[in-house]
Amino acid sequence: MKNDFTALNATFETMPMALGGGNPAEPEFRLASFKGALRFWWRVLRWKDVEKAKEKIKELHKLESEIFGSSDPKFGQSKVRLRLLKPVDSDTKNIRDYFDQNSGGLYLGYGIDAAKPKRKLLGEFSFQVEIRLSPLLSPEQKRQVEEAIRLMGTLGGLGSSSRKGFGSLNLIKLEGGTASLQILENLMKFHDSSALPDWTAWSEGTRVFSFERKGDWKNLVNSWGTFLKTEIGEMKKEDRCKMGSPRKSGNCSERRGSPIFFHVSKIEKGMRGRIAFFPSLFLPGKPKQSTDGYFWKPVDELIDSARENFNAKEIGNE
Repeated sequence: MKNDFTALNATFETMPMALGGGNPAEPEFRLASFKGALRFWWRVLRWKDVEKAKEKIKELHKLESEIFGSSDPKFGQSKVRLRLLKPVDSDTKNIRDYFDQNSGGLYLGYGIDAAKPKRKLLGEFSFQVEIRLSPLLSPEQKRQVEEAIRLMGTLGGLGSSSRKGFGSLNLIKLEGGTASLQILENLMKFHDSSALPDWTAWSEGTRVFSFERKGDWKNLVNSWGTFLKTEIGEMKKEDRCKMGSPRKSGNCSERRGSPIFFHVSKIEKGMRGRIAFFPSLFLPGKPKQSTDGYFWKPVDELIDSARENFNAKEIGNE
């Protein structure tokens, strides 16, 4: 067996990001956070591999540990190693330097604005990271990691409110890779299961939209926030929890991330927004959560409204 690692060199551009380090008040880009996000997006793509397993979560953890390592000695250290190729250089700002009181952007970044001590944002910046894949990984495992990198750089982000357009990661270039650049179009073709995943994962119910707008990151996030604030305000109170909890207006206290991801990236003539909806079990292990039709119907309706409002194209269903 060769001892050579496979090296992937990835270049990303980011949107303003609330990512903390040892001092919560001072923003800091950390590779540990990047790797955590990479693992998250790898899990997003693995529902199809474990949905028929008797113990789905246990099987997922086994597959993940075989690639990214575990404290369990039978898996050992991670077979994916990261190295930042040059230091990150970025200015810092307060969220209110971007958004006014009662703006859509401040609505989306409420958790950042309300944090104590006050949190700052890293401004837009680019970075390069080397991802080294162990020769102990199979060709399929390497393909899975590369696929996760591409999806993370298409829909993902880092830091607080990363599902709301903050900290979006845009993959500019991936050297040494082999997977198709058309990651979203390819994913839309592969799944034929109607079962809801046990976690945030790609399934038959996943919907992704893309639209373009003039302006900058601030304009796009403001527009999305204003839209969401209006739409959620018109929802029945019992349905608002489905947009993420805890939420006072929905009387829901258990923590559950939003099923909608909003991603922002630069294009030649403005900005691109992507909206992704990942329906899954709302609170796995809890009693049945829907007694009247499709549980996620109110969110699907919100997504349809967003498509019309932003003139967005549904990927895989143009």
